[in-house]
This record gives sequence, structure tokens and C-alpha cells, in this order.
Amino acid sequence: MNTENNKKTEGIEYPMLFPIKVIGASTSSYEKNVLEILRKYAPDVDDHKVVSSESKTKKYTSLTCTFSAQSREHLEEIYSALKASPLVSIVISQCVKLTSDRKNQVVIIKSLGSLPYDESLEKMRKFTRERSKSTEDELWLVEHPPTYTLGLKTKPEHILNHDHKIPLIQSDRGGQITYHGPGQIVAYTLFDLRRLNLTVRKAVRLLEQTTINLLSSLGIAACGNDARPGVYVNSKKIASLGLKIRNGYSYHGVALNVDMDLKPFDNINPCGYPDLNVTQLKELDVNLSIDEVRQLWANQFILSFSN
Repeated sequence: MNTENNKKTEGIEYPMLFPIKVIGASTSSYEKNVLEILRKYAPDVDDHKVVSSESKTKKYTSLTCTFSAQSREHLEEIYSALKASPLVSIVISQCVKLTSDRKNQVVIIKSLGSLPYDESLEKMRKFTRERSKSTEDELWLVEHPPTYTLGLKTKPEHILNHDHKIPLIQSDRGGQITYHGPGQIVAYTLFDLRRLNLTVRKAVRLLEQTTINLLSSLGIAACGNDARPGVYVNSKKIASLGLKIRNGYSYHGVALNVDMDLKPFDNINPCGYPDLNVTQLKELDVNLSIDEVRQLWANQFILSFSN
């Protein structure tokens, strides 16, 4: 892939200053190891502008710095070298990576911030209704204000105690009732499944595996469940899934709990299961910001999508 094509598909002009955060075990040799790698591939790194900080548990140290990336290949070379180090756990790009190729197809990744659920739903419907065979697929990363959403299979008995401060909105996705709120990452997949050669089941598996791989990179063992779509940690649900397919086009997606108020889940049977408990990254001692987790999820999606 040539540089000119990189510029066109990524929406990034090279050379550019690229900020990254590198997280690894708190050892005496960690910072030295990371700086040696960076100096080898990016000699312009200014040691005096490298910011080092240690986690509250003293288990991890993060290094934040900026270097000049000459091309996408140069950027990937640096990432690969950092990830190959046994001392490095996570490499976070603080510049949103916009696109990824899969069999010569492109998915545009957009971070849209906080949007009301009903507004997002209408935007997804409009995009799907107006798209054509030549429309590029998109992945939208959003957060929602507190909202209960009702899937097409929702039964009234799954609403245990409606808090009228939190709106109930009928959705057109599959599944039952769930809760969205600040501190939760929602990824909406506006895909042409036929063009991507994805069945509905494969699309669901792609989203599940992206989330499982992200959690694995954070040292958390997670799994899917054929009977109960979603991602689970120690039998507690950490991510919910639901898709809508119209004329071969998908929308809706996956919601990952990061650092949110979980109490509203007590008022419902999440996803229609009375015995289902939920969890989030914060409860699993992951102290990354939601912006950092959003970027990590996008990076894992690109890897999963490209395979």
C-alpha cells in the first residue's frame, strides 16, 4: 500500500506529529527499554517531553510522548517494535485511526462523543435507508445519556422498577431490554454484510471477539455465550450485543461497560435474564479513561476486521 493511498484512506497527512501512550509493568528497566525502541525508530523523540506516570496500584507505568511519523508503514513499524517488547502491555494511539481494509473494503471509524439514543437511532436508520452499494461502511463510537432501550423481544415483566428519570425507548434491534449510560462505549456497525461476506452470526462473532481480545490485552479472561449473546467475565455480562439487518445492511452493535453507574441495571432483567449480573472494567481494576478504552477497542476491531 503506497503512501498516497494511505493519505486518502486514513484521512491522515504524513509526516505528522503522533502522540502515543505506552503502558507496561512498573520495573526499573521499563522506561529505558521503551525509550531505546523509540529512539531507534523515531530519533526525533525528545526525552525531556516524555511524561511518565504510575498507576494507583503501582503495578503499571505509562509513558506518553510524541514523535514524527513519516508514513503508515513507519507508524506500524514502531507499534510492532513496542508490542514485541515483553515489558510492554498496551500501546495506545491518541490519534483516532480512521480506516481499515478487509478484502479491499474500507470501514470508516467515527468517534461521535455523547448522543441521545433516539438521535443515534434515527441517524442509523437514515444512513441505512439512504445508502447504496457504493456507500462505504462506517463504525460509530458513541456514549449515551442514561437510557433504557427495548429490543423487539422485550416483555413487560423484565421491567422491574422503572425509574421515570431514565427514559424508556423502543428500539428496532433484536433482543430484550438493556441500559445505556455515561461511561459505556457503544459501537454501531453500519455494514454491508454481503459485500463483506459476513453472515449475521459472523458479524456478531466479530464484535464479540473484538471485545474479548481487548479484555485479554488487559489481562482479563472473557468469553462469549451461544445461548446468551454478549461477552462475559466470571459469568457476569460486561458487553451486550444486538443487531438489526435491513436489505443486507446492519446497524446497532455492541455496548461495553467501562466506568459507569451500574445501579440502573437493578431495575431490569438485563437482556431478559432474571439471574444475570453485570460488571465493568472499573470493577476489574482497569483504571484507563473511557477515551483510552475506546481507542483500544477501535484498534482491536481493526485487527479483527482485517483478518
